[in-house]
Amino acid sequence: EQDIEFQKGAIIGAGNSGDPKLLTAMKPYIQHADTDLRLEAADALRLMPFEETADTFAQWLGEEKEANVKQALVHAMWIQSRASEKAPPDTVVDAALQQFAQPQQDAVLSELVLLLGTAAKTHKGARVALVTLFQAELAKGAAANAELLSVIGRFLDAATLMGK
Repeated sequence: EQDIEFQKGAIIGAGNSGDPKLLTAMKPYIQHADTDLRLEAADALRLMPFEETADTFAQWLGEEKEANVKQALVHAMWIQSRASEKAPPDTVVDAALQQFAQPQQDAVLSELVLLLGTAAKTHKGARVALVTLFQAELAKGAAANAELLSVIGRFLDAATLMGK
């Protein structure tokens, strides 16, 4: 137990430093059997530069099975995008789109919407995915996920959302 807490602290410290040189030291935790350590590693990516983490993110997202780790991983990429005020690299968007096309828990889907939303103005695939989800939710009527509709609306204008 103490060893796990030490490892969590080291992972968080490496991530908080924002130093991409420490990404190599974090890589063993990406595939670690302990979900809590993978969760910490996912969260730790948030302060590292996109350019250094994009390939790691894409591969990891495709392999990760635990929803809470996926959620933290996508959230970290969204934080990177917001902090840099840039759209995520295509590698990140493409990995997110692959996940978006599969059934996801609501929390993961919400994070994917946020991440794809940051890319929607410049990445056609992200824009199309969000419009498709928006229209599918609208078709549900009262059963629609109002939160998803609201978040998607933050990134795309009404004409785009309605396919005009």
